[in-house]
Amino acid sequence: MTTVAELMAQLIDGEVDAPKVRKHVQRKEGVKRGTVRLSEMSDDERRAYNSKKQQERRDRLQAEKDSGGIPLDTKSIREALADTAIMLLATGAPVAENV
Repeated sequence: MTTVAELMAQLIDGEVDAPKVRKHVQRKEGVKRGTVRLSEMSDDERRAYNSKKQQERRDRLQAEKDSGGIPLDTKSIREALADTAIMLLATGAPVAENV
């Protein structure tokens, strides 16, 4: 298995493309992903799988909320961009005409 440092060196040398590096870095080294074939699941298995994944998502969002962090969802991103645009317009920054 290629290490992250080796992949970064290959990226700098132009020997490998960025998506491959990004995919490798996002995975933990030495951990194999399980294969889930939704097309091969029965309706009950798919419902259970979807339910489990939705609960994991809700738990993750609740943990983010409880930690006091700002959730990275569409609403929060839009609010941050709107606040930034308002500040650019209010300060008369050189890029304000682009907003």
